[in-house]
Amino acid sequence: MSALPGELLPDFVSDAYHGTAAVDAGLARLGLRREDLYVAVRKGVEERGLVTEFDPSTADGLRDWMARVRELRRLYHRKGWTPENRANAPFMVSPDGDVYVGVMQGNEHTGNPDGRLESYHEIGSVNANLTAHNDLVGMAIPGIDEYLGLGKAEVAKTWFVVTRYEEDKTGERRVHLEVSQPAPTSQGQKITSWAKRLCLEPIGFKPVVRVDTPAREGALVTVEMR
Repeated sequence: MSALPGELLPDFVSDAYHGTAAVDAGLARLGLRREDLYVAVRKGVEERGLVTEFDPSTADGLRDWMARVRELRRLYHRKGWTPENRANAPFMVSPDGDVYVGVMQGNEHTGNPDGRLESYHEIGSVNANLTAHNDLVGMAIPGIDEYLGLGKAEVAKTWFVVTRYEEDKTGERRVHLEVSQPAPTSQGQKITSWAKRLCLEPIGFKPVVRVDTPAREGALVTVEMR
């Protein structure tokens, strides 16, 4: 599976502007499927529901992220992808080694092609080194990696499943989602430039209420708001 080397592609493709078929085609060229992304997102949201008052304040986001990483790796391991941890930075690698995929949290513009997407956190040395070999914004130069004499691992392009969870006052929950390739970014900075973005429509989830029962305290019940 090629990481799209040397191809001139739109800076972004979105469900809203181009339709789901166009986004799905972009995902397919990376070896990914929308349905698998949805499964991973749902697993993360389910993990949030298991957080109790005794957990750290960061537990919901951490459990969400861990579940998405785990589920994506599990699903794609069946398809020949390999889990890889680089200094505790988790990725999965395509069968031919051309594509690295990680999971990260984005800002309020996640999934919005008209917005300025940023990573929620500054990146460390691992992500900085991997993104150094990504495309520049708006262009990919055919043969540039070969000209520079970069090895196979260095030619690989790194993409991220970028998500943002939100819940409104009514309890309605949604996850904004995209699969995007950062432009080269230095360590200690947030990612603010993106070579390619595949923006999906938000995924909605029904509200939940906690019901205390003698058998199981904190059991979750999904209710539909009318």
